[in-house]
Amino acid sequence: MIKQTNISTVCETSPMGAMVIHYDQPLREAIHSFAHEHAMHSIFLVDDQNIFVGVINNRDLLDWARLQFSVYPRDYKMSVHHVRRLLKAEKIGELARAESAKMSVRLTDSIEEALRVMAEFDLEDIAVLHEDGRIANDLRLSEVLHFAVQVESADL
Repeated sequence: MIKQTNISTVCETSPMGAMVIHYDQPLREAIHSFAHEHAMHSIFLVDDQNIFVGVINNRDLLDWARLQFSVYPRDYKMSVHHVRRLLKAEKIGELARAESAKMSVRLTDSIEEALRVMAEFDLEDIAVLHEDGRIANDLRLSEVLHFAVQVESADL
């Protein structure tokens, strides 16, 4: 069944589309690097041993940019804690939400599990990890969709 296919099967054919940055890198330096790498879709954070520790998701980047430009949509509410966290951040890792360490899957997990995690955290790109916690690749929703279409075409 397609949903039981290992993630490694899907992501092994495409290059990494996420930027990997040490969680302690200065915030503005990291954002500058990300902004100049147009092919990058996400920011994954690692520690000193290159172990995955979290994700800076696009919502956090968008919220940070809104605060920088004082653009506050009326229909979007940010908690005081969230605003303080974004305003006080000096290191890129300080933008990451606490639950961002859960925003990953293992190479041996299924597509079904990847889609579950992506839906739970509203992600279009998810970190794919080796068993030791190092980043192996990323898995983008577009790759999953492409794989589904390929499998469907092969079944016809």
